[in-house]
Amino acid sequence: MSCYKRGKAICIGTNIAQSHKKGVNQMRKFLNVLRDDKGASAVEYGLLVALIAAVIVGAVTLFGTRLNETFNYIANLLPIGGGSP
Repeated sequence: MSCYKRGKAICIGTNIAQSHKKGVNQMRKFLNVLRDDKGASAVEYGLLVALIAAVIVGAVTLFGTRLNETFNYIANLLPIGGGSP
């Protein structure tokens, strides 16, 4: 089908409809990406890992200092040279 009749464009409305359809399809693809919840699950797992890491760092900092003090106390009680008293 020719869009020209006697030198005049008669398919202008068809081009606009095709352009609109293309825009609608692009919008649908964009909305599908927004609805995809796989990325949200990855973010949730990342937050859990960060929280667990923070708890581990806090525990090591807290108990590490006390554990070091305990070992130093015990070392000071032991006789020098490692022999029996």
